[in-house]
Amino acid sequence: MTVNTDNISSYSSVVKSKIAFDVSDTSADYSDGVMRIFATLTLPANTQSVKQVWQVGGSVTEGVPNHHEFQPPNLNSMGTLVL
Repeated sequence: MTVNTDNISSYSSVVKSKIAFDVSDTSADYSDGVMRIFATLTLPANTQSVKQVWQVGGSVTEGVPNHHEFQPPNLNSMGTLVL
């Protein structure tokens, strides 16, 4: 398994690139049907919260995640992580 950072700022394309935070110490594992991704994020000083999004599905084409369905449960799968 490989951990990549992808720019997903639009629905039209996914671009493998750096993201807003420095990311290091990445790894992933798959066990009992569950995929886990680990990483260290270096956040700017005084960061009080970060936004998170999550999706279901593991569909990938040529190393790029495929779009998820555009139904309300998918579009609303986000939250704020207070640090």
